[in-house]
Amino acid sequence: MENRKVIYIFGLSFSIVFALIYYGLFHLFTGNAENTIAIYYNQVGLYKNSENAQKNVAALKEKGIDAYIIARDDLHCVICGISTKQEDTKENGAILSKNNTKYIEKQAMVSEAEIKQAMQDKNMEKILEMMSHDESEGNEQTGATTGESDK
Repeated sequence: MENRKVIYIFGLSFSIVFALIYYGLFHLFTGNAENTIAIYYNQVGLYKNSENAQKNVAALKEKGIDAYIIARDDLHCVICGISTKQEDTKENGAILSKNNTKYIEKQAMVSEAEIKQAMQDKNMEKILEMMSHDESEGNEQTGATTGESDK
């Protein structure tokens, strides 16, 4: 009986020590995650030809929707509804749907301090620059409709 108590105490002690080690390593390797924030946006087009992207932006602006272009490699992504709040982007998506515009709701992870300042200053160039460096492929949100591609 005495051996069992010793074994249980050692087992519990080792479990606590290893849990603390894993917890410390987890925070060491994911420390950057605390300094990032999600930017939500709606992608309404992806074009190889920049002129087609410009036409899409102009059409959206005629409908009263602010739209922007992010260039990635040789593709031009038309986006709108940029916000740090997903609810704002969903409201923009409702406006797009009301205007029969297809879209994909996406998100990009950016530096929290930089984006907060850029959003406060309403510096869209800086926001778009930060978003263009983020690889946001594959993080489409469910419930959105698919976007239009270049024809």
